[in-house]
Amino acid sequence: MDAYRSGRLNPEQFLSYARKKEWWTGQERYGGTAYTYRTVLWAVDDLDARGLIEHDRAPPGRIGLQSALRASPALFGAVSAPLIAFAYDPIETIRLKDAYTAATGSRSASRMIDTICSSVNRD
Repeated sequence: MDAYRSGRLNPEQFLSYARKKEWWTGQERYGGTAYTYRTVLWAVDDLDARGLIEHDRAPPGRIGLQSALRASPALFGAVSAPLIAFAYDPIETIRLKDAYTAATGSRSASRMIDTICSSVNRD
């Protein structure tokens, strides 16, 4: 749905992603099981095969640019949900600069920020 939402806001913008398995190692904290090497690449390849995205698949070893995709007109035709239907719900409030290594206090700090944000956002 990121391709759909991004395409509605800026149809010319591509979203980059890594096809290198090593990039996905240790990312579970930020994406959970929905955003893994296997699930993301399967979804991208499936959308590409169905013609629902424009896909710039980087060949192995290409330096400087990752693979990228954007919504195709066919995706806009297949999905009729308004943008308001999509909510941003990050799995992790604090994103650490380096690979996650059980940084002391980062989980408790995330919980505290989540509590503050939910208090501020109450209707």
